Amino acid sequence: MGHDNYISHFTAAFKENIIAMTGLDCTPGEARPQTRTFASEGVAVLIGVTGTRPGIIILDTSREIARRLSELINQEEYSLEDEFVLYTVAEFANVVSGHAISLINDLHALHLDLTPPSIFVGDKLKITSTKIRPEVVEINTPIGKMSLTAGFERGM
Repeated sequence: MGHDNYISHFTAAFKENIIAMTGLDCTPGEARPQTRTFASEGVAVLIGVTGTRPGIIILDTSREIARRLSELINQEEYSLEDEFVLYTVAEFANVVSGHAISLINDLHALHLDLTPPSIFVGDKLKITSTKIRPEVVEINTPIGKMSLTAGFERGM
């Protein structure tokens, strides 16, 4: 599987699911290598990939954009402190990741599975990956910017 190829499955799944769940379209930017350590915008959902090619998937955004995404998905209003916002963003990341991993498994005859999402919230939160060299795509939506990072051990 080409190293520059797999991230496109994640951006396609993101675009398809944000349209289906919120009605919003989005514009993914160009994939670029992610530095080993990156600073979160405030809410980061991490999903591990297990199987033939272990890896990590991270959906990152600000608390305000997370709140707005949750309101659109659930058609309810939330405060920034409402934990349901975090659960909604985690489930959105899980759905996107599941679609992308299914595509990758089908197209490349791999056996990859996802771990349950972990949610990290905080100011000046830094996330470091030691064995993985991920790629990141910034995705512009009408409610703001999100980033999607994906990487696998030994690349893809």
